[in-house]
Amino acid sequence: MAGQHGFLAAALVELDGGMVWHAEGAPDLCDAVVSAASDYWRLYRRSQPVFEKLGNLHVAMLFHRDGRITVSACGPGMLLVIVTDPRQQDIDWEQWKTAHARLEKLVSAF
Repeated sequence: MAGQHGFLAAALVELDGGMVWHAEGAPDLCDAVVSAASDYWRLYRRSQPVFEKLGNLHVAMLFHRDGRITVSACGPGMLLVIVTDPRQQDIDWEQWKTAHARLEKLVSAF
């Protein structure tokens, strides 16, 4: 997935502890950044009653100056964290959704 146009890194991260199970892409993004990004999702879980009228969170996109972080649930207790180049406007998000669904199915089987 990290080889997809505009992607800088992709990682499968444990939701509760932020442990990176697998990561590929830019080494400086693959450990600390993707692990810390799972904190955004844990913040949502702690504040979930506040967002109740909006329903469950499916995807969170966070825009930093030099990178866009996308965090999404990917199987029981797991998150998919990707970092993309915010200057790339032609990212194929449909391809990402297809790859995400395949990965989520694999993770759910374990």
